[in-house]
Amino acid sequence: MTPAIRALDMAPKTAWFKSSYSGGEQSQCLMVASLTEHTRALDLAPEDDYFVSSYSGGGNNCIKIATPTAEREYVGVCDSKQDNGPAFAVGADAWKAFIASVA
Repeated sequence: MTPAIRALDMAPKTAWFKSSYSGGEQSQCLMVASLTEHTRALDLAPEDDYFVSSYSGGGNNCIKIATPTAEREYVGVCDSKQDNGPAFAVGADAWKAFIASVA
């Protein structure tokens, strides 16, 4: 089984900084990264694994998602108009919580 994507796999350690939205205590910090290169959709999942989300509503304003598999413990999210354009990964549990909140 492939391990989940770790923050340092997505951006070098030097690119991470504390968000201004974080509290004062270290344990309550949100770290964000300023990336110089985008993660591409096909870096996260094969093209055949992506499908247009049913929440997209049609037209040209769609997102594609690649759901978790035994080898991939995250959801890949990308723009449907850019087959290998910028993308990001969301943990499976976070994705389930997101979907539950918009359903």
